[in-house]
Amino acid sequence: MMNYEEVLSLIHSHRKFSATPGLERITKVMEFLGNPQDKLKFIHVAGTNGKGTTCSYIASVLKESGYKVGLYTSPYVVEFTERFRINGENIKEEALIKNYLKVEKACNETGTDLVEFEFITALAFCYFLEENCDAVVLEVGLGGRYDATNLIKNPLASVITSISLDHTGVLGNTVSEIAWEKAGIIKENGKVIIYPDINPEAEKVIISEAESKNAPVNKGDRDIVKIISEGLFGSEFIYKNEEYKIPFVGKHQVYNAVNALETLNVTINELPLITPETIKKGLKNTKIEGRMTVFEISPLTIVDGGHNPGCAAALKDVIERNLKDKKITAVMGMMADKDSKEYLRLVAPLFDTLICVKPEGVRGLDKNELKNEASEYLTDIHTAENMADAINKAKEITDKEGAIVICGSFFIAGEAIRILESEGENK
Repeated sequence: MMNYEEVLSLIHSHRKFSATPGLERITKVMEFLGNPQDKLKFIHVAGTNGKGTTCSYIASVLKESGYKVGLYTSPYVVEFTERFRINGENIKEEALIKNYLKVEKACNETGTDLVEFEFITALAFCYFLEENCDAVVLEVGLGGRYDATNLIKNPLASVITSISLDHTGVLGNTVSEIAWEKAGIIKENGKVIIYPDINPEAEKVIISEAESKNAPVNKGDRDIVKIISEGLFGSEFIYKNEEYKIPFVGKHQVYNAVNALETLNVTINELPLITPETIKKGLKNTKIEGRMTVFEISPLTIVDGGHNPGCAAALKDVIERNLKDKKITAVMGMMADKDSKEYLRLVAPLFDTLICVKPEGVRGLDKNELKNEASEYLTDIHTAENMADAINKAKEITDKEGAIVICGSFFIAGEAIRILESEGENK
């Protein structure tokens, strides 16, 4: 019997991308497996930013409502098993191995070479059905139209979050082109929910796609959202005369919550255990790591895995609202295929000191290249060989009244969280 590390290595050995995008490969494998996805209820979520948080809000509310809810998200931050959760619990290693073998057998029997994301999506469908989930909150991996998750037929809702430029080499060079890919998750006569503050060009494309599918569109009303309080440990807001609390900071997180609220409202007929009380409790108790997560108070230490210009704009807003009186030391690492120059343009002028580090893995942007790009905005820039060194250097530089912001990539966030949690356990 294979162990967990062996299975993980085999999963990661699959190709990352295919020259021929489409659903043919995963369709063939799922048919061999008896199409488990056709026996599950889904809420399907696409978008550039906010997908993971929106999914987590919805899943938390469904759990509080008494449902057994699966949550499929990517990327993971700390552990690979985070990608498959039921009622907040990661998949057990034994279940991962069992379902890996099931999908691997199907690939061998059908002569199908799945790319990595297709493989783990197939695994997720098998796992959630095996565990008899009442509903599954399903996050799109990349795009939507040709994403492996789009194999599902009739989701309870198709949800689209904030859209901005990302993965332009695959999805297109304009917001409209990217929105067309995301809008591909909309199904005939389905229910569509879109982000309250969505880019107007993206909205036009999504509404056009929805109209062609005879699918009604629900959009949260940004103008009636009233933020009562906002701090690094959470926000309170009023929407449609109801008061809600969320454990996250940032106006964008309030809008993500409104997107989740609208989704829950249109699915309540199919999921009737949802109540105003379980909605409030679920939003308040939502947990997700690496989204402007506060780890230490003195100096204030924040970890944010956002990796594109939309995420940088959100981080900029949070810093300007909450850290304007603090000297900031940033630890930053980015992937080579991300728009590091635009990310830096938005946030680097807010930093007093920057420590550049290369994320683990082959796609990491070289720390010296990141340093050169950042030199346009500040002069106090350092490099570190690894995340542990970067965090130690940041703590040496930053006084107790200052702030450390670790940002630029979910890979960076994951490394930082492991180190900070380990340090906390050893205190």
